[in-house]
Amino acid sequence: MAGRISTFLMAAAMALPMLFVPQGGFAEDAQTTPAAAPASDLGLGGITPEGRWEAFNHESRYDVTLCGDDGQHICAKLIWIQPSKLNNRNKQYLDKWVVYEAPRSQPVEWKGTINVYGTDYSGTVRILAYDKLTLTGCLYLILCENYDLFRVRNPDGTRYKDTPESDT
Repeated sequence: MAGRISTFLMAAAMALPMLFVPQGGFAEDAQTTPAAAPASDLGLGGITPEGRWEAFNHESRYDVTLCGDDGQHICAKLIWIQPSKLNNRNKQYLDKWVVYEAPRSQPVEWKGTINVYGTDYSGTVRILAYDKLTLTGCLYLILCENYDLFRVRNPDGTRYKDTPESDT
């Protein structure tokens, strides 16, 4: 049984990296997010999660912003799926907030619920470095997977280093 669940998690992860939905709810119709607090106010030494991020497997990209009334929650919109991986099942998430106002739990960490095709996982987003985030999704606190995201664009929209990115 555990082998089948692990295989399912791996298959879901390969089809599309986990989509985040905080416990507060999925706000797919939201069009704007409130202004963010300056990174210095977050206690991150100037590092902010804001910018464009790409999944480790290069299959999806996300625009990440700080949001919420206090500007310290995290929001992310799925903006691109690799064309060879795009299908009727995952294209419904394009241009939608897949993380909306997930609360900050530590100076470099936000927690919420990750939703993979209707299954809820406990989720954590953690900043590891200026150019690297990691996310962890756990089912029943025992079956956990980690995924890395790498910065593609800075908060001001400029490319981060010499990343091979198309215009999207």
